[in-house]
Amino acid sequence: MILKKLSDEVLIDKRDHLLLQTLIKSFVIIFPSGIYMLFTEFNILKSFLYLSFLVCPLMIPYSNLIHVVIHKKMFKNEYKILEYIHYFVIGIFLGETPFTHYTHHIGMHHPENNYRNDLSSTMHYNRDSILDFVKYLFKFVVCAYTLLFYLNRKKRKSFLVKTVLGEMSYIVITVAFLVFNPLQAITVFVLPLIILRIGMACTNWAQHAFLDKEDLFNNYKICTTIIDSDYNRKCFNDAFHIEHHSYPLTHWSNLEQKFIENSSKYIEHQSVVFHTLSYLQLFKLLMMKRYRKLASYYVDLSGDMSEKEIIELLKVRVAKIC
Repeated sequence: MILKKLSDEVLIDKRDHLLLQTLIKSFVIIFPSGIYMLFTEFNILKSFLYLSFLVCPLMIPYSNLIHVVIHKKMFKNEYKILEYIHYFVIGIFLGETPFTHYTHHIGMHHPENNYRNDLSSTMHYNRDSILDFVKYLFKFVVCAYTLLFYLNRKKRKSFLVKTVLGEMSYIVITVAFLVFNPLQAITVFVLPLIILRIGMACTNWAQHAFLDKEDLFNNYKICTTIIDSDYNRKCFNDAFHIEHHSYPLTHWSNLEQKFIENSSKYIEHQSVVFHTLSYLQLFKLLMMKRYRKLASYYVDLSGDMSEKEIIELLKVRVAKIC
C-alpha cells in the first residue's frame, strides 16, 4: 500500500513500480551495509560474506535497473533529484561509477551498435575463445577511460563532461577511503567495480556473440535474444536484446510483446534466440564450446532446422570478423 502510494507520487510510469521496489531494496540493504563495512575493523570473512551475499545478488538487477532508466526516465521532474540516488548513494557501492553507464551506453554503444567504432564491440574476436575474451576483457575494463577520447572526438561534450565528473567523483571518494581504511575501501569500492565490469563484459559478449558478417547493421543479426528466462523476470526483460536495440525507447514491460509481434522477422533473418538461459550461462557454454548443449536451448522459430544445422549456424556466427 505504501509502495503503491509512493509509486503514484514519484513515478512517470506506474509500470515502473518494480524498478522503484528494486531501488528501495538496494538502498536499504547496501547503503547501511557499505557504511558499516567502511567504518568497522576489516575482517576477510566479513568482506567475503558482504561481497557474496549482499553485493553480488543486488548487482545484476541493479545494473539492469540503471540500464532501463537511462533510456526512459523513471521519476517525475519534481523528483528528479532522486535520480542522483542511483549514482552517488547506491551505485558506487555496487560497482557503478556515476554516469558512466549512461554515457557509455547512450553516448557510444547505441550509436555505434557493435560496429567498428564501438569501444565494446565484439566483432574483432572469436567469440567462443577464452583467449580472445581475455583480450576483450582488458579492453572493456578500461573502456571508461578510452570513452573520454571517443566522446571528445565525436564532440559529444555533455556526455564527456558527465563521464569526467562521474569517474573523478568515484576516484576521489575511493582514494579518500583508501588513505584511511585501505582494506575496507578495496572491499566496498574497488572489488565491486571489478566484479561488475567483468560481469558486464561477459554479458555484452553474449548479447553480441552471434554476428552475421554479411549484415552487421541489422539488429536481428547482431544481437541475441533469450525468452522464457528467470533472468528476464528479475532483470526487466533485458534478454529481449534484439527488441531493445530495435526499439530502445520501448518500455521494458512491452519488449516481450514486441518479440511476439516481430516473430516473422526473426524467421526471415534467421535470428539467434535461446530459451531459459541467462547471459552468463550462455557465456559459460560458449567458452566451453558446448555447441550441442547450446543447440538444445536454441529456439528454431522456423521449425525446420536440424541439430547439425543449428550448430553450424552458431559456429559461423561466432567467428572473428576482420
